[in-house]
Amino acid sequence: MTAPLFILSLSILAQTMEPNISKFERFDGYSLGHIFVYRDQNLSHDIRVQIDGAVERMRGSRIPLFEAMNSVDLLFDETWALGSGYWNSNLVSTNARPAILLRQSDLYADKFAGAFVHELTHHLHHLHRPKEVSWMREGLALVMEKVINDKFHPSIRIAYEIPESSLVADLDPRDHHALKSEKERQSQYGHLSLFFYYAYRLCGEDSLLSMLLTHPSKQTGVEFFNESLSAMASPEPVCRDFPTLFKAFQRARLAPTYSRDSNFVVIHRMNAMVREIPTTLPPYAAGLYKPQERNKCVENDVMIDQERCLQLRLE
Repeated sequence: MTAPLFILSLSILAQTMEPNISKFERFDGYSLGHIFVYRDQNLSHDIRVQIDGAVERMRGSRIPLFEAMNSVDLLFDETWALGSGYWNSNLVSTNARPAILLRQSDLYADKFAGAFVHELTHHLHHLHRPKEVSWMREGLALVMEKVINDKFHPSIRIAYEIPESSLVADLDPRDHHALKSEKERQSQYGHLSLFFYYAYRLCGEDSLLSMLLTHPSKQTGVEFFNESLSAMASPEPVCRDFPTLFKAFQRARLAPTYSRDSNFVVIHRMNAMVREIPTTLPPYAAGLYKPQERNKCVENDVMIDQERCLQLRLE
C-alpha cells in the first residue's frame, strides 16, 4: 500500500502551525505519467519562515487572487530537474486536492520563495482564467515573484544576451523542449518578467494585475491585455493599448533614457546584444543591430544613435 504523500496544507501554513510531515514512497497521479520516488523530509525553521512570510505578503496584497490560497497542497521532489517548480491543472495530491511541486534542492536556496509564489500564482490564476494563453500565464507568475518578493526572476539577464525572443511564443509547461534551447526559453522568461513589471509599474499596479489574473472576460492573450489597459484608463500615454505599450517597453529596455519613468525599466542597467546586421524577428519581438551604410537603419526601424538601430516587430 502506498504511504501517504508529504503534504503541507496552506491552510496550516497560513496559521504558522507546524507542517504535517509524512513519509511517502511514490505519487502515481502525476500529470506527465511519471512515477516519482519521495523520501522522508524535514523542513527547517528557515524554510517554514520563508513559506509563512510569502503567504503573509500575498494575503497582505490588494490582489484578490490570494483569497483561495487554502485550496492547494505542496509536493516536494528532489528528482525534478526541469526548473525550480511545476504546476499543472491535473496535478493533485492523494487527498485529491490540487497541488504544486517544488524541488527539494531549492529549499535552502535564495530562489525558493520565488518558485513558491510563481507556482502558486499559476494554480490560483487557473481557477479564475482556465483558458488563458501560456505566455500570459507565465508573465503573470513571473511578475508576481517581483511584486510579492521584490526580486526579479534571474532570467532577466538572459533577456539581454538574447534580446530577440518573442514575447508571445507558446510556453507549454508540459513541453520543456518546445523552444530551440533552454537559453531561448530563459530569454523569453526574462522578456516576460520585464514587460509585465513595466506594465504593472506604469499602467495600474495591483488593479491591473487583479484584472489580468481574475477577470471573467472571454478574451485571452493580446486582446485581453488590450481590454484590461482600456479598463485601467491610465493617464500614462504608453498604456493606451498593447502595441503602444510594447513599443515603448522595447525602447525602454534596449535603449533607455531617464527623463521619465516610461523611458526605462527598473533594473540595474544592462547592455543588450547588438547584432552586426538585422535579423528575422518572431512576432512581438525586438532587437538591436549596427547601422549599415551612411549610418542608416532599415526602413521603419529606429535610429538610437550612430552605433545602434532598434528593430521591432508586432504581429
